[in-house]
Amino acid sequence: MRSGRSRLGVFVMVLLAALAGPLLFTDRTFGFDWPNHLWVLYQQTLNLEGLHRPSYFVQSGLGAYFPWFAFYGGTLYTLGGAIGVITGPITAYIVLWLLAFAMAYGGLVWLARQLGLLGWRGHAPAVVFVTSAYYITLIYGRGDLPEFVAISTIPLLVAAALNVGRADHLQLLPVAALVISATLFTGSHGITLVWGTTFLLLVGATVAAAVPTSALPSPRRLAQIAGLLALGAAINLWFLLPELAYSSNVQIGKAPDSLIQLDFTLPDRMFSLLRDSPAEAGTTQFQTQAPVLVLVWGLFVAVLVRRSASRPIRRLMIGLGAMSILFIGLMLVPQVIEALPRFWRYIQFPYRLHTYLALSAAGLVLVGLMALSQLPAQTQKRQAMHAFLTITLAASIALAGIQAWRSPSELNTRSAATVSPSRPPSTWYIAADYADRSAPVVQPTLTSARLVKSATHVSRLAIPARAGIDNYTTRVVVDRPGTIATNILAGRYLVHVDGARPVGRTKQGFMVLSINGRPGVIHQIKFSTPNSTLLRTGQLATIIALLTTAALLAALEIRTPRPRQRHGGPSHASRHIGRPRR
Repeated sequence: MRSGRSRLGVFVMVLLAALAGPLLFTDRTFGFDWPNHLWVLYQQTLNLEGLHRPSYFVQSGLGAYFPWFAFYGGTLYTLGGAIGVITGPITAYIVLWLLAFAMAYGGLVWLARQLGLLGWRGHAPAVVFVTSAYYITLIYGRGDLPEFVAISTIPLLVAAALNVGRADHLQLLPVAALVISATLFTGSHGITLVWGTTFLLLVGATVAAAVPTSALPSPRRLAQIAGLLALGAAINLWFLLPELAYSSNVQIGKAPDSLIQLDFTLPDRMFSLLRDSPAEAGTTQFQTQAPVLVLVWGLFVAVLVRRSASRPIRRLMIGLGAMSILFIGLMLVPQVIEALPRFWRYIQFPYRLHTYLALSAAGLVLVGLMALSQLPAQTQKRQAMHAFLTITLAASIALAGIQAWRSPSELNTRSAATVSPSRPPSTWYIAADYADRSAPVVQPTLTSARLVKSATHVSRLAIPARAGIDNYTTRVVVDRPGTIATNILAGRYLVHVDGARPVGRTKQGFMVLSINGRPGVIHQIKFSTPNSTLLRTGQLATIIALLTTAALLAALEIRTPRPRQRHGGPSHASRHIGRPRR
C-alpha cells in the first residue's frame, strides 16, 4: 500500500513539473494576456496598500477611474492583491495559477475517491482534464488567469457538493471547499459563469435522471447546498451588484460581437491527435484539440459494458457522451451559438467550449472506470481497456508537457510587466472596454483651462491618476462657461463630481464636464467614488457574507460531531451507481 502511494506521489510530482514547471522554474511571461493580467493584479495590490481596501478602478496613464474591477474578476484580483501585499505581485500571481491547478486536479481526484476509484484510477479523470489542450493553452497560450481560475473551480465545486450532499453531518473542510469554490467560480470570469453554470445544470440533470432517488441528497440537504452556493456568490456582491446594474452602460456591454477565431475549431485541428496547430497572426501557441483518444476509449467501454453495467452507469455514460457531442457540435457549427440567447453569445471564441468537452471526457473516464471495476480483475477486456487508457494518459501528459515548455514568452522577464504602475506592459492591447457609453457624446467647447497650482494651460482636465488613490481635487480657472473633456473613463454612476456637472462623454469614452467659468474665478472640482445606495448595499452584503462564512466554519469546527472515518470501499452513491444489472 505504501509503495503504491509512493508511486502515486512521484507521479503527481512529475506531472506538476511537466505542466507547472514553466511557471515555477522560469521567468517567462507566455501568452499575450499573461503579463496584462499580472499588471492588473499589480494595480489592485497597490490599491490595497494605499486604500486598505479593494478599489473598483485601475488608476493609470490609461485614464482615471477605469472601472476594471467593477466589471471583471473583482474578487479574484483582490485575493491576488492581498497575497501580493505580503509576497509581491509576481509571486502572488504564480500562487493563483497554482491554486487553480490544484483545485482542478484535487477536485477531480476527490470526486473519484468518493465514487470508489482508488489508486491510479482515482487520478485518471484529473489527468484527462488538466492535460487537455485548451487547459494548457489557457495558461501558456492565452494567459487568461480569470477564465483559468473559473473553470478550475468546477471540479472542486462538484466534489464538495457531492460530499456535503451525502455526509451524515456538515463538516468543516467540505463546506469550506464548497463556499470557496463557489466564490471563485462566481467572482472570476463572467463568460465562464454563464457557460459553466449551464454545464453544471446539464450534469445535475444527467445525474438526477440516471441514479435512483435513494442515492440523491434529501431536499433538506439540497437546500443546504444551495444556501452554501449562494453564500459563496454573496461574497462577490461588492462588485457583482454594480456589474449587474451598470454592465449595459459600458462599451463592452453592447450587443455581442460576431464569433471570431473560428479556424481553431475546424475539424482538421479539433480532431488532430497531435498538438501541432501553427502560430497565427495575433496568437501564440493556441492548441485546441479535442481529447479524441479519451472519447474513443469511452465509446469502447460503453460497448464493452453495455450488458453488464447497471442502469445508472449506462445512463451516465449516455448522458456524458451526449454532452460531449453537444459541445463538439457547437464548436463545429458556431452559427448555432449565434442563435442562442444573448448572454451565451458573449462567448467570443467557440474554442472556449473545449473546457466543457474536456470535463465531459473526464466524466466519461470516471464512469467508465467505475463500470470496468465491476468486471473480474483478470478479465482480458478489462485489462486491455486499462492498458489503452494508460497509454492514452501517458500520451496526453507528454503532449501537454511539450506544449507547456515550448510556449514563447511575450516579455523578457516577469518584472517587465510591473515596471510602471502608470503604464501597462507593451503587450497591452485592451481598449476602453469598461469606459462609459451611456452618456451622450458631447463635443467639448473649452479648449483651455489654467491649473491653479502649476499655472499651466491644458486642453482637458487630466487627473494625475495613481494606483492607491481614488479621491482627487483639481483647482482650475476657466474664462467662460462651457464644456471640457477629462481623462475619466467611468460614468457618473461610479464617479462622483463636486464643483462641476458631468454632461456627457467624448467619442473615446472620457467624461465631459460643464463648468460655469468666469475670468479669474477659481473652480475647485473634486472627484471620488460615490457613496451610492447600490454600492453600499453590495459592500455591506459582502461583509455580511464573509462574517456569516467565518461564523459557520467556526461553528462546524467547534460543535459538529465528527463522523467515523471511512477507509476505502465505494461510497453510498457509488454503490447505487455502480451496482451491476441482474
